[in-house]
Amino acid sequence: MELNSEALAFGKTQIAAAALIFLSTLLWACSFGLTGIASNDFFTFKFHIILGKALSANMALFLLTFPLPIAFMATFAKRMGKASLILVSMVSSLFALIAAMALFPTL
Repeated sequence: MELNSEALAFGKTQIAAAALIFLSTLLWACSFGLTGIASNDFFTFKFHIILGKALSANMALFLLTFPLPIAFMATFAKRMGKASLILVSMVSSLFALIAAMALFPTL
C-alpha cells in the first residue's frame, strides 16, 4: 500500500468520516467508563465485582455502542480509498481515546 497524494486529500467525505468515527469512538469509550470496570478488577481477581458491573444497564449501552465505529468505517470504505480511510480512522480514534481517558481516568 503506497501513500499517494489522493490518500492525503482532505475533503468533505474525510471530514464527515473523521467526525462520525471520533464521536462514535468517544461514545463507546464513555459508555465503557460508565460501567465502572477498571483494569485493577481483572488483576486482583475480583470477578464478583466485575460480574455485578457487567449485568448493569451501562454494560448494555456499552455493547450497543461497541460496533458503531466499525460500522462507520465500513460505510465510508466504499467512498474513500483504503489508505485515506485508515489514516482518517486511526487519527480520529486516537483523539477520541485520548479525550475519553481525560474524561474517565479509569480507562
